[in-house]
Amino acid sequence: MIELRRIFARWEVFLLIVLAAIFLVGGEVSRYFLTTSNVTVALEGVAPMALLALTMTLIVITGEIDISVGSMVGLCASAMPAPSTA
Repeated sequence: MIELRRIFARWEVFLLIVLAAIFLVGGEVSRYFLTTSNVTVALEGVAPMALLALTMTLIVITGEIDISVGSMVGLCASAMPAPSTA
């Protein structure tokens, strides 16, 4: 019982429970929420920030904190041409 209480007291477990609740409520409220196209669009929007967050996590863990990463991402995003929607 104490081990289970310790697991549920962690911040990551709380965030996973909140994420699961969001998906459950969103799926119940709208039938379009969990469609393939909606999930694909959401993942395409999150992918650049997820890539940045994963790399920054490794940098912070190793102790080589570099604050210029955000400005580099902004520069690259403004210099890249917009993708064609055709």
